[in-house]
Amino acid sequence: MTLRVVLDTDIVLSAMLFKAGRLAWIRRAWQHQQLHPLVCRDTANELLRVLAYPKFELTAQEKKDLLGDFLPYTEVITLPTPWPDLPACRDEKDQVFLFLRMQARPMQWSPAMRTSLPCEAYFLDGY
Repeated sequence: MTLRVVLDTDIVLSAMLFKAGRLAWIRRAWQHQQLHPLVCRDTANELLRVLAYPKFELTAQEKKDLLGDFLPYTEVITLPTPWPDLPACRDEKDQVFLFLRMQARPMQWSPAMRTSLPCEAYFLDGY
């Protein structure tokens, strides 16, 4: 069974950049269709922005290769406009992940999301 998941940008980056790291299993899981990451325009744009950080020292080809190993495995979700009125996340930049989660109703959250949302139990257990 493939699990539909919302992965925050840090989780995706760690899975993509550190092939022997503790989150490398996530990359293998989406490659083997055990996980089906959900993205929207905002989360994809954030990933593009973060991949361009100078600290990663990625060439244009390396960025293209990384995106080519992630985006084909994703499902694109269209978020409503305006966004629904939901509880605020501790980090306002994470709000998009909450909206994505609510719109798509995936089966699982990434581990980082459990610590960043004030309403984690409601949303994890409520759906």
